[in-house]
Amino acid sequence: MRHSLKKPLINLTLFIGSFMFVRYLFQEKFASLFFTYIAPIYSPVNGDFWVSLIVILLLSFFMSAFFSLIIFKSINKLVAYTFYMVYFVTLGYFLFFKSVGVSGYSLNPFSFVVDLLNGDGRIEALFNVIYFIPLGFLIGKKYLLFLISVTMTEILQLTFSLGFFDLGDILLNFSGFYIGARFYHSTIRNLVFNKPTP
Repeated sequence: MRHSLKKPLINLTLFIGSFMFVRYLFQEKFASLFFTYIAPIYSPVNGDFWVSLIVILLLSFFMSAFFSLIIFKSINKLVAYTFYMVYFVTLGYFLFFKSVGVSGYSLNPFSFVVDLLNGDGRIEALFNVIYFIPLGFLIGKKYLLFLISVTMTEILQLTFSLGFFDLGDILLNFSGFYIGARFYHSTIRNLVFNKPTP
């Protein structure tokens, strides 16, 4: 009985801890950036309690699930599939809808260096890396396919005024994908999908 209660108790503790951390980080660092990103489809005057709460709860859920994976060496498939469902929806939005009506290009592959040195642009530059790690983790070392896909995405953004064509973004996105792909044959991936790697 005591053993059967141990895992749920630890998971609850992980979720509460994750919630407190994510809530602080979101409100102090990312809230204004987040509402700037979703402005094309939703623009509250003074922020929105329910939207913020949903985002914080989702991030807390996935963060606690990640730590649970590390501790118990297993994860529920439903959690993994839910994560990727949310991931692909938000990825599609950030690629094609966050900068509607904006167009331009930068052929400097190291343009992100300025962003990293700039306090306001640093978060977005890091975001361009972090957000593509799960994609590399999912599909593995298909580097050429990813490079072609992300370049075509940048061209579509430029052609239809959905954002900037930026070689720096391509390099950052590829870096994130590469990091994720390094886990493709890892034990962590086996634990998530419960199948042997090829």
